[in-house]
Amino acid sequence: MLAGVIHRPKRFYVIDQVLKLQETRLREEAKNPSIHLSMIFLVQHGKAYTEAEDPERRLTPEGIAETEKVARHLAAAGVRPAEIIHSGKTRARQTAEILARHLGVPVREGEGLGPNDDPTPWALRLSEADNLMVVGHLPHLSRLAALLLTGDPAKEVVKFRYSGVLALTKEQAGWSVAWYITPDILPQP
Repeated sequence: MLAGVIHRPKRFYVIDQVLKLQETRLREEAKNPSIHLSMIFLVQHGKAYTEAEDPERRLTPEGIAETEKVARHLAAAGVRPAEIIHSGKTRARQTAEILARHLGVPVREGEGLGPNDDPTPWALRLSEADNLMVVGHLPHLSRLAALLLTGDPAKEVVKFRYSGVLALTKEQAGWSVAWYITPDILPQP
């Protein structure tokens, strides 16, 4: 190993790349608003208690900690959606509230974001929307991502994880993955 060179685990390289992509996007948009890329963020709620442990399915301490960790990193990267919309279920609401507190954006409940809801209405809505963060559940989020990216909700294209955030951009050719971040690839605080 060369003197003065610090070896960083690969997961830190990944988060560095996410931060650089987001910073570049923000810089380019500030210089030239006509190149604005539509971006949405799909978030799986944080880890929650089972229904047997807690009928409300609140976030576990681990779920809270992981969501806080992700939210801090998103804030540091300059991620700032116009608003955060959640399913209304306790675990999704708590996740959305943590994200909103760190990102300084409003949060509200949305219809049709339940685990087994049809993703088509949200795919249509997101095609007209910009800069929204949606906090929801599986299999809905997985089906929504697949529908946006491939046109087929049955094709799994992303392995969502608790507190994971998928950023999608929309260009003329359609939606594409900008980045995906999960708590386990982030450095410890």
